[in-house]
Amino acid sequence: MKVIIFAMTFVCLAVSAAYAQKINEDKIPATVLSNFKKQFTTAAKTQWEIEGADFEVNFKNSGVEYSAKYDKQGNWLETEQEIKNAELPAAVKSALEKEFPEAEIEESEKVTYPNNKTVYEMEIEKGKQKFEVQFSTEGTLLKKEEMHKKENKD
Repeated sequence: MKVIIFAMTFVCLAVSAAYAQKINEDKIPATVLSNFKKQFTTAAKTQWEIEGADFEVNFKNSGVEYSAKYDKQGNWLETEQEIKNAELPAAVKSALEKEFPEAEIEESEKVTYPNNKTVYEMEIEKGKQKFEVQFSTEGTLLKKEEMHKKENKD
């Protein structure tokens, strides 16, 4: 019984550590904050989190929801931009319909990386299952991960 309780406690601690933790802007390293403000000069409603060793900021820019991720040295790692499903490239829509027939798109994002690579990430629901999927601009499936209720984004 003690082993089971210990194992469950360990799992709970590990899971809670895996999720991002909110942090005040005054705790963000100066280089991270400076690079963010240079890159997104009109960002509003910023909310910072620590995700592993990286810093993620959620914000609005011209009324559109974004998130950007930086490492502790201030290097930009990626930006996610919320988009309408209609804005998905035709190749992505076609591949999504082929891979996941009858799935409903819950949320769509355009993800941009420093090397100018762009991918499209979606949360989809098929029956009672939810997945996070990622496609290249050409429609190649790059990632498929089943989501559980706690992993759903707000």
